[in-house]
Amino acid sequence: MNGTLPLRRMIYSKQNVVKMRKNTTAGDQQRGDDHPEGVCGAVAVLLEPLPAGFTLIEVVISLFLVGTALVAVFGLQAQNLDLQSETRFITVAQLLAQDTVANIQAAAPTVPGVSSGDFGDDFPGYSYQAAVEKSFESDRLYRILVTVYCSSGDFVKDFVTETYIYKAPDE
Repeated sequence: MNGTLPLRRMIYSKQNVVKMRKNTTAGDQQRGDDHPEGVCGAVAVLLEPLPAGFTLIEVVISLFLVGTALVAVFGLQAQNLDLQSETRFITVAQLLAQDTVANIQAAAPTVPGVSSGDFGDDFPGYSYQAAVEKSFESDRLYRILVTVYCSSGDFVKDFVTETYIYKAPDE
């Protein structure tokens, strides 16, 4: 290789300049060359190091990933609000159904039939339908089916509960 450096070892940073100068031959120093030469007389050029920063493709990919994550987070938030609304309805409807069953159970004569109504100003939009029927197994066993409705805007939700009560004979 007659003491010259191959072209593929061109200088790209200040550190490589020092290394390359150490690897030059005595013949290069006799000619008074202050810079190393590659094959075919190509002169290695000292390039300034690139400034630290991000390329456009890195920024685009980062924005895509952040955007995807934000869409997922907002989707989960919307789903969370739907589930919270559904949970609130189920909790309130269950308590109102228990109250309706307790009122039927507290009535002195349990009369089979269907009744309906609302829960007043305390629970606007909530209404119920209660069906009471005698069981075939006993004259003192009653089946109570209570359906609680909530109408809000364009949709109506319903909650159904079924229970049995036993009425002791009057003394």
